[in-house]
Amino acid sequence: MRTADHSHLDDATFFRTRAKEMRALAQEAGALEDRNDILAMAEEYDRLAERIDELAAGQKSAVSPLWLGADVIRFI
Repeated sequence: MRTADHSHLDDATFFRTRAKEMRALAQEAGALEDRNDILAMAEEYDRLAERIDELAAGQKSAVSPLWLGADVIRFI
């Protein structure tokens, strides 16, 4: 059985890159609802990157990306 590599979970650049990829994908989406859903995912990736930056800066308001639910991790 293969285990998932989650070493990128503390890499804000990874999540910013995913957000950029989602925005590019949204431009190609046909239906407005699909575009909006994809753009919402991009926003979530940006939020994750911000939280990682907060953690790196030692801010107490940050939430560890390791606490992500399975519904978010499956998109990573």
